[in-house]
Amino acid sequence: MPRFKSRVGECGSRSLEPEQVLYHPTLTSPGQLLRLSSAEAHHARRSLRLRPGDTVFVVDGKGTRGTGTITDWGQDYLDVR
Repeated sequence: MPRFKSRVGECGSRSLEPEQVLYHPTLTSPGQLLRLSSAEAHHARRSLRLRPGDTVFVVDGKGTRGTGTITDWGQDYLDVR
């Protein structure tokens, strides 16, 4: 299963959008480092099979959505910027 949906834009160029969505309760500013909870990190690693360098959507459950890249992970955390 591919990790990205591709769309063909004008002039045949392709843009890549992430398919995976992760949750963080506070999205305040672009470029911030988000440390996701142990449960969300476990879901990302085990169920979605995500790795550092993968691009994801991050939502706050209040209608805000951002795009980020997984930068680091550990046993009980996952960082997205």
